[in-house]
Amino acid sequence: MSESYWIETVPLKRRFPPLEGSRQAEFAVVGGGIAGLAAAYFLSKAGKKVLLIEQNTLASGDTGYTTAFISHFLDSTTATLKAWPAGEEALKLFQEVVEIEKIDCEFRLLDAIYFTLQAGNLRADFEALKKIEPGLKFLESREASELSKFKVEGALYIKNEAQFHIRKFLLALADIIVKNGGAIFEDTEVLEITRDGKIFLAHGEIQAGKVLITTGIAPVQFPEINKLLTPYFTYVIAADFKDPRPFGDYLFWDDEEPYHYFRWVSPSKIILGGEDRLMKGPRPGASPHENLKKFLEELVGRAAVLTHTWQGSIFMTK
Repeated sequence: MSESYWIETVPLKRRFPPLEGSRQAEFAVVGGGIAGLAAAYFLSKAGKKVLLIEQNTLASGDTGYTTAFISHFLDSTTATLKAWPAGEEALKLFQEVVEIEKIDCEFRLLDAIYFTLQAGNLRADFEALKKIEPGLKFLESREASELSKFKVEGALYIKNEAQFHIRKFLLALADIIVKNGGAIFEDTEVLEITRDGKIFLAHGEIQAGKVLITTGIAPVQFPEINKLLTPYFTYVIAADFKDPRPFGDYLFWDDEEPYHYFRWVSPSKIILGGEDRLMKGPRPGASPHENLKKFLEELVGRAAVLTHTWQGSIFMTK
């Protein structure tokens, strides 16, 4: 497995020192991925005394292995119906932060095509979703295929989704947190977190008024949180195509089980994710990355040059 596209283009290195000795903070954030850095940013922006610790380097965990979609659409229509207004607000807020802070992270608004390869699918999804999003369109096979540039049986056309370079965004956010008076420490291992806000470290300790735990899996002192999570592996490839592009400039995902999702990251390179499986489930017989490459080539009818393969984790909640 090669490195993720995001980490190859913005390499891993320590940018902040480890924490040693004793510290106090109004807010302590444990975890330096997108959740932790976003929380620390908004707290520092509000004038709070915030300290963030990361056991490795910033944006090096699952955040560094994402596909960096910003989407209203969740993994099911039922979930999407519940979260659509929140998704709209989140996307607007994301765009505001990028613009106000002048962050160069390849952020761009982009429409999405949610497609099916099976005739008759997605109709029920469209009928349910158009009640909360009147601008949603159902595309019949011909129109959907013309936009996609590959053969599909139908699609939902979703306006104003977005994409970005996640490590460029988060490392810029880290610098802003420090400028706002916050403190960040990398290579800082947490040994224990108590309910009264004390954090014991390998080489020090923190006393905080409030502790925000923004790790993928919660520390062992909080087993009730992990009982709410179902962990999955998810797999990603990056591939190059020579001109002409074999599909349109959109965010894409399908309704297969497991589903696939892909987008451009440069004029000739796409990233495609999918093949999700339960961490505790059986190991796949074939390589998930090879399956992704095969799916892509069969979809567009052209060979792809594989450049990156990686995997990440998804923690599904109830």
